[in-house]
Amino acid sequence: MSTVAECDTKSGAARRQPSERQRVLTCAVLLLIAVPLLGTLEGPGMAWDEGYTVERARKVRSWFAAVLRQPSGRYFEARSIETYWPFAREEPDGHPPAYALLALAGHIASTPFLPPLASWRLGAAAFWLATLTVTFVFFRNRLGLLPATTAVLLTAWCPRLFGHAHFALYDIPLACWWLLTFLATWKAIEAGAGSVSAGVRWSLAASAALACAAATKFTGWLIPIPLIITLPILQRHYTNKKSAPPSTSARGLLGHPFVLLAIVCLPVAIAVPETYKLVRELRRIDTSLRDQSDESGPDRRAIPRYVADQYRRHTPSTLPGWALFGVGPFLALWALYRRRITGSRRGFDGLDYLYVLIGTAPLFTLCLVPPWWPDPVQRIALFLWSNLTRRETTWIPTLFLGRIYDYALPWYNTIVWIGVGIPPLTVILAVLGFLTGWARPRSHAPALAAALSVHALTLLVVRALPTAPGHDGLRQLVPAVVFLCLLSGPAVALLQRWSGHVATAMAGLATLLSAISTVAYHPVQLSYYSEAIGGLPGAASLGLEPTYYWDALDRHALGWLNGHTSLGEGVAFSSLPLSFHYLREWGYLTAPIAPIEHVNPQWYVLLNRPGLFKARPIDSWLAKYGRPSYVRSKFGVPLILVFPIEEVDRARAQPERDSRTRASPR
Repeated sequence: MSTVAECDTKSGAARRQPSERQRVLTCAVLLLIAVPLLGTLEGPGMAWDEGYTVERARKVRSWFAAVLRQPSGRYFEARSIETYWPFAREEPDGHPPAYALLALAGHIASTPFLPPLASWRLGAAAFWLATLTVTFVFFRNRLGLLPATTAVLLTAWCPRLFGHAHFALYDIPLACWWLLTFLATWKAIEAGAGSVSAGVRWSLAASAALACAAATKFTGWLIPIPLIITLPILQRHYTNKKSAPPSTSARGLLGHPFVLLAIVCLPVAIAVPETYKLVRELRRIDTSLRDQSDESGPDRRAIPRYVADQYRRHTPSTLPGWALFGVGPFLALWALYRRRITGSRRGFDGLDYLYVLIGTAPLFTLCLVPPWWPDPVQRIALFLWSNLTRRETTWIPTLFLGRIYDYALPWYNTIVWIGVGIPPLTVILAVLGFLTGWARPRSHAPALAAALSVHALTLLVVRALPTAPGHDGLRQLVPAVVFLCLLSGPAVALLQRWSGHVATAMAGLATLLSAISTVAYHPVQLSYYSEAIGGLPGAASLGLEPTYYWDALDRHALGWLNGHTSLGEGVAFSSLPLSFHYLREWGYLTAPIAPIEHVNPQWYVLLNRPGLFKARPIDSWLAKYGRPSYVRSKFGVPLILVFPIEEVDRARAQPERDSRTRASPR
């Protein structure tokens, strides 16, 4: 009896060999994605964290140059690696290096013909385009041309995703690796149903993508959760049955779910003793410094970095790092080998896929993160500790629905962000796609919708936890937004079964409105808010932050500062990320930065991010009562405000007058 997937594959055989018309339409879709993005690489201002990407990538380039020039062992010593690879160890928010390697590759390839900012951004943008191309082909072969076109265009033209795709950062690369892991996993089960070798090859591809995601950002370590949850969905879709039950004999012991779970957790579990030692040392030093609360005492948020540095240099791991780290992969690969030689004639299934993933992904990840090489167990413990204790080390207040939160937002924040940060028709199609996953699997659409939903919900649920940071709006939810937008593909496929005209009209209208929103908000798509709440003005009235990443400091704002700053004077900023130094180095900002460049400030540039005003009452007063000389706004909502320095002096005096007024009797 033919399975559902086999029937669908037979009926869609023509789609696997696209016609000339389909090829032309495919090229047109890809051009609609590539031209707007690559043509506007310098549109948004340099984002808050991009300067740190450039700084770290430059150090990595120096390391590669030194190794090629003199390939001696000293460049692989702990001290050299700490100098040249400042990743996965900078407490509290040091990310692994894969995103910077991507930016560096794009920069090296495009330096001769692109300006600096566009050159550093090219790597992430090109990777995003390549991932969308692979996704389009995947969807076209399983759902058809209209669902594939709708899904990819709504993803590429989602205003917030379009904005993030411009930056030399980690959010879009993480989303790409996550999506590629998902696609490779699907192919592993699909191809493995007919060929064991094809299943192994695609499993290795999924393992490599997963390793790159884990080497990009800590959030990538969450990907195994939806992968394991969705494996039964794929298994039933392609074989119409679950994996064979594990044997109770000694030969089949390693197929037992509890043994499998132990193997999955082993690479992380071996870091637990080191993490315990680290936390104990942190508490000891923190207790000794607790009484130093005056201004001469240390910054409490700097204590974790100090502790980690001391721990890293003076407390070597008590565990044999590389050897112990390889135990899990060895057991997993040995188990796969035993399962293959037992004479079983079943095809490659989900359990085999997990064995390949477990056997290779940890080592792939370790090879991509040189800062862990000197002592893997200890360094992974530091990485896990620094990411799981950010509530104690990171203070980024966020304005959310009229109230400022110091760290985490209410549990429903992910629902709100999806509702206000994605175009309304895209949200409707995503909900319809989610419901499609509950339909009877007569085609690829329900299985694909169910799997996409699980991947989207994973990050949404994690972000709703009280231990998750809540700043920067949708930025930390970018992978979830990608999967939600892609749910429009199964939704349109379902609509096609009901009415082709309705599906075409709905897909065309959603795509058109999303594109219009992206164009209307350019180049500050990170300030996009849904038309359902009145756009950016409506969001500001609801008490949501209009901007947060300095992307509004674009060529218009920089041009005003360059043209209105007098000789011998400079510009001061409400915050000073490293990005501004590169704007100066590359000539985008010609006005000196005060007071670092030993000039008096003529202007004070304020980022309209009300959450940060909690730490600086002066900024709050300026935003409410100050008289700016220049405002970079969108739809009447200020994003960047430039004040003469006299206004800052007036703001400093204002709180004193207010306090005297409150103290005086009526």
